[in-house]
Amino acid sequence: MKHIQPLLILLIGTLIVWNIGCKKDDSLDNSNEVSNQDYEQILDVLSVLTDTQEKFYEFGATNGGNPLEAIMLTSDWLQDHSLVSNALAFDSSYIFISLNTGLETAFDFDDLATNGLSNYRGTKTSGELQRFFSNGDCSNLMENDKVFIYAAAHSDFYSTSEFDAVLDILNDEDIELEVSYCIDEDCTLDMLDNMNEYGLFIIDSHGSPDATLIGPTLEMPGSISIEELRDDINQFVDIVDQQLSSEIRGLISSGHLRIGSTGRINWASSWFNNSAASIYNITATSSYISQMPDMSETILFNNSCYSGYSLTIEGIDQPIFQAYTGNNPLTYYCYQTNSGDSYTIDNEFCKDMEIALLEGLLLDSDSTGNAHLNSSDAEYDCELEDACTRRGIVFMADPTAEPEPAFLKQFNEPDYCYGLCGGTFIDDRDQQEYDFVCFGDKNWMAENLNYASPNSLCFDDDPGLCNQYGRLYNFLGAFAGQTPVDRLAAVGIQGVCPQGWHIPSHQEWMDLEEAYGMPFDELDIITGPEAANRGAAADVGTILKASTNWLTPPTPGLTNSSGLAIQPGGVASYTGFFFDGTVGQQGRYWTSSYGEITSNNDPIIGRFFADLDAGVSSGEIAFIDGNPESGYMSCRCVQD
Repeated sequence: MKHIQPLLILLIGTLIVWNIGCKKDDSLDNSNEVSNQDYEQILDVLSVLTDTQEKFYEFGATNGGNPLEAIMLTSDWLQDHSLVSNALAFDSSYIFISLNTGLETAFDFDDLATNGLSNYRGTKTSGELQRFFSNGDCSNLMENDKVFIYAAAHSDFYSTSEFDAVLDILNDEDIELEVSYCIDEDCTLDMLDNMNEYGLFIIDSHGSPDATLIGPTLEMPGSISIEELRDDINQFVDIVDQQLSSEIRGLISSGHLRIGSTGRINWASSWFNNSAASIYNITATSSYISQMPDMSETILFNNSCYSGYSLTIEGIDQPIFQAYTGNNPLTYYCYQTNSGDSYTIDNEFCKDMEIALLEGLLLDSDSTGNAHLNSSDAEYDCELEDACTRRGIVFMADPTAEPEPAFLKQFNEPDYCYGLCGGTFIDDRDQQEYDFVCFGDKNWMAENLNYASPNSLCFDDDPGLCNQYGRLYNFLGAFAGQTPVDRLAAVGIQGVCPQGWHIPSHQEWMDLEEAYGMPFDELDIITGPEAANRGAAADVGTILKASTNWLTPPTPGLTNSSGLAIQPGGVASYTGFFFDGTVGQQGRYWTSSYGEITSNNDPIIGRFFADLDAGVSSGEIAFIDGNPESGYMSCRCVQD
C-alpha cells in the first residue's frame, strides 16, 4: 500500500467541474451558445473550487501534511458553505460537491513524485514485470494496422525516454504499423471521437469514475479575480470564446464536457500555499463517451485511473466502464477489482502495463485474451506489484467493505491477434505436418519430431507410438554429424531438424523456462541434487507439459498453458533396449549444447520431464547428461 511522505513528494490539487448546467441534455446537440446565466453559474463553481482548494491547503498545514485527512475535513467544512447544498467524500481523494443552483463539481488531489511526474493516473515503482508467453486462441487476425496513443496527460506521466520506449515497440520494423499519437493540449476532442478508426487505441490520461481528461484547456489571466469577472461578465465571455470552440462551449453547457483546474505546489515547503490555478482543463464525461461511434473493430486500452469503475452510487450515475464498453469495443482493457470497483492506480504500474500489453500483442503475437496475463498465467495484480493506491476512508456501494486489489482486466473478444502466432508447417523431407507455437521471437515445435532418420526408432518398435509421441533419436541421429555448441550459445545446430529449424541450445531452453517462471538462480544448475529439482517450486513443468498422454497415475494440475505440449515419449538405451514404464511417464529431450562452455568432452545437456509415478514432481524440469552413450531421446526443433 502507498505510504504518504510529505517531505519527499509534490502535490497536485485537482478541481474538476462535474456538471456544468442544471440539467444534462441526453443528446449531443452542441449548437446552443452558452448564455450569460451559464457563465455566471460557472463562476459560482469556480468560486466554490477556489474556497475548497484554500481550505484543503489550510487543513493540510495544520494536520502534519496528511492530504487524506484534509480531504475529509474539507468535505465537512463545505457542508456550511453558502453556495453548497451537499458535499460527499469519495476514496478520501475526491469531494463531490452539489451547489444550490443544481450544478455539481468535485475537488480532487493527486501527488507528484520528486521527478515532477504524477504518482497517479487519476508511487511506487512496480519494477520489471515478467511477460507470459502464451499466445492463446488466435482465431482472428487484426487487419487494421492503425494505432493511436491519446496522451492527453503526457507531461504528467512520462519522461522522454519512457515514452520513446513505447514508440519503439510500436515502430518495430517487423510489425509495420501506422502509428500516430497526440501529446497534452494537442489531444483534441475529435481525436477521441475517431478512436473507432484505429485497430488499437490507447488512452494515456487522467481518469475519474465517470470522465476522461482531454487536451484542450482554458487559461484565465492571473491578475483577474473571480469577483472581478463576475462584475464584468462580458470580459469572461470573451476570454472563453477566444480559447474554446463553439462545439466545446456547447458541450460544456449541456454537461457532456466539464471544466476543471489543477494547482501544483511543493508539498515539502509550501503545500499550503493558497495561490489559485489559472489554467483549467476539460474532461469528457460518460454521457459524452457513451454516444461515441461503435468500436467493434477497435482494441481499447484505457490506461487511466478508474478505467474499470462500474459501480452506481450517489454522485456517479453513469460509470466510465459502462460508457466505454457500451460502445462495443473489440476488446477493452482496464483496471478493475473482482467486484467491479476501480480507483487511483500508480503511474509506474500503468507504464509497466502499457509496455507489457504492447509487447504481448505486438512482439509476442499474444491473443487479446492472453496479452494482459503475467508469468503465472494470471491477470496483473496491483496488490502483488505493490501498486494499489485506494487511500484512506472510502465511500463505495458498501462503505464498510475492505478495499480490493485491482487487476489489469480484459473484456469482450479474446481471440484476435496481430499476426497469427503459431500454426503448422510441412517437413519437406516426408511431408509430415507439425504444429508450432511462438514464445517471444522464437517459434517452437509443439510436437515431438517424427522424422525417420538413421539412428532413430519408435518405442517398442510400435509405429503407433511414433505417431503419438514422435521418434526417439540417439546422439548420432540427433546431431547428424554436426558438432554441439557451447552451453551459452544463443542458438543450436540443425541436426535432424527440417531445413530452417534447429535443435534448441541450452540457452534457448533456459529462455523458455525463465519466461514461465523458473527462478533465475535455478536456470543454469547442471550438477548436484539441485539440478534434479529445477522449477519444482514454481511448478514450471506443469505449464510446459501436454495435458494429455501422461499415463497412470494421471498427474494433477497439468495445464499446457504454454501450448508447448511436452510429451512422455519414453527412453531407450544406446543399444536400443526399451525401458519399461518410461513411455507415457517420462520425456527426455536433447539440447544441442555441451555441458561446459569451453570443453568438447563434457556430456550433452538434456531435459528430463517425468510424472509422479517416476518419483519426480510434475513441476520439475531436471537436467540429464545426454552423452553419446546416453541412449535414445525425443527431439524438438526451433525455427531459425
